[in-house]
Amino acid sequence: MSTSEHQVYLSKLRQIIDAELNTLELGTEPPQLYDAVRYVLAGKGKRFRPIVVVLISEIFGGERAKAIPVALAMEVFHNFTLVHDDVLDRSDLRRGRETVHVKWNDATAILAGDFLIGLSTRLLARTDSDALPKMLGVYFDTIKALCEGQTQDILFESTAEVSVADYLSMIEKKTGALIQSCMILGGLCGNATDTDLDDLKQIGWHLGRAFQIQDDLLDVIASDPKWGKPIGNDLISGKKTLLLLDAQERAVGEDRAFFDAARKRGGIKVEEVSLAREKMEALGVLEAAKTSVIFHSDQALQLVKELPGGESRETFEFFIREMQRRLH
Repeated sequence: MSTSEHQVYLSKLRQIIDAELNTLELGTEPPQLYDAVRYVLAGKGKRFRPIVVVLISEIFGGERAKAIPVALAMEVFHNFTLVHDDVLDRSDLRRGRETVHVKWNDATAILAGDFLIGLSTRLLARTDSDALPKMLGVYFDTIKALCEGQTQDILFESTAEVSVADYLSMIEKKTGALIQSCMILGGLCGNATDTDLDDLKQIGWHLGRAFQIQDDLLDVIASDPKWGKPIGNDLISGKKTLLLLDAQERAVGEDRAFFDAARKRGGIKVEEVSLAREKMEALGVLEAAKTSVIFHSDQALQLVKELPGGESRETFEFFIREMQRRLH
């Protein structure tokens, strides 16, 4: 398949997923709850996770009709995590729009997130697959890992010394676990063996690592308006991201004093974001992050080549390369 054919195929998958999300049966009363839920689901995300489910299912000979409910479940679940994350992080923007807790309030955001996780479970249960019991086990393990990772992330806020290794351990649970689950669930929608599932989990581990590091990197360097958040938002809010922690470990002298002061103050000043980026550039932090994204996505690609061949695998390889190059 050519580049344009891969793009068309992925575009059609996104259209299918968007259409299915738009037609989900929701309630109407009270309007505040369901307006917020519809607002979340209408946000135009990359649909990375549901596309992974469908493509992996197809690679292993699965029927799309069985994969779509699972794909939707993972996208709805992902949106639940974003709504609650935004409350915890006090984020004002998501995908270029006001976050739910800003547009409504904290209580509505929490309840909308609760509804979304329930809806995700219901969608997963709709799949016509004999592997549903296994899928539910994977689903619970995802929730468990997410809660552990999010708790670690919160504890980092009050921990004076957090290492890069600590951070990477946290993102494996908070971000990586969901991507790994999408890989495994896609395999279960098809005919993947236990050995195949182990391979898919490893691919998902690399993709999760690449995805989160790239998010941290884009928070500092993104220039595309589609990024949808203020540049340096994580630095300003004082989040301990990979780039900030790596900068602290590398810096000496005045640079170390600069980052230590920001940590003690609870974040980089808005007017210092450009300076922080320059210091990270000089310390090699940005280049190291880029190298890591390339390494982990390349590792994933090498492992994908061991999966059953065909157009779906080729499209999945193209999809990973597009993710590697994404600007927003």
